Amino acid sequence: MTWLKLGGYAKSFIDAVRERDGGCAITGRRGERASFGSWESFQVTHIFPLSQEGLWNDFGYGHWITIPPAKDSDGSINSVQNGILIGREISEAFDAYDVTINPDVRMCRS
Repeated sequence: MTWLKLGGYAKSFIDAVRERDGGCAITGRRGERASFGSWESFQVTHIFPLSQEGLWNDFGYGHWITIPPAKDSDGSINSVQNGILIGREISEAFDAYDVTINPDVRMCRS
């Protein structure tokens, strides 16, 4: 597989999250045109921000990862376990921390 970086994300990370989620993990809206490669109304994002990879490494958060990324050199932060597929309508709220994820209750909204 070719390792392309799209906006800092490895293509393998994007593909793995899309395949696993198939639609918005928060609203449940499905990717009806996904089988045609059309994902324009969805966004793959890291749950723990890629921009904070230094903190991820400093605090050893990678020890929670049981599914390694497809390429070891991408680091555990790029594991599918740290990814989520969300609808574009949710992405702004998620990026602003208005929607957060708590694994004990699935989703919290502030």
